[in-house]
Amino acid sequence: MSIFHVTYEFPNQELLDYFKTTYSEMADWWAPQDFENDKGLEGTYKGFKVNEKLHHDPLLNRIAKEFCDAYGISASFVTQFIVLEPNTELDWHVDRQPAGCGLNVLLSNDNAPVEFEEGQTYYKAALLNIRKRHRVPSNPNTRIMFRIVFYGDDSSFDEIKEKINEAN
Repeated sequence: MSIFHVTYEFPNQELLDYFKTTYSEMADWWAPQDFENDKGLEGTYKGFKVNEKLHHDPLLNRIAKEFCDAYGISASFVTQFIVLEPNTELDWHVDRQPAGCGLNVLLSNDNAPVEFEEGQTYYKAALLNIRKRHRVPSNPNTRIMFRIVFYGDDSSFDEIKEKINEAN
């Protein structure tokens, strides 16, 4: 399976409060020409917002580091908020390298599932193999997510999953 549920207690209210202060800075994501999706689309993904300015944000990095320390994860990471606005679908795609895997923490309720070729799954916090094709179907609700993207050495889905399993 390309998803691994995580039971770690993230400070969701602190994350959501901070998200609200940064939301006005978010814009629709621009897909680069080499973005690996089924439609070969380059350009703006209306309703899909990513705040890449927060990759090295002190608050988000502290929260991510606390998670990593709890599980002995030494891989490099960046942090971000992602939003899918109501009735927005994120097409089938594979996240670009150097991303190895992502830890997603949903901060909103009544979210759409993530779907991999082997099926769809609902979650609150999970490690995702973003190097496998996945998508998020349309949903009438806003989907707000805090994300830790692991990259570099020791950042594959299997390696991070193993660290989490070892610590549990």
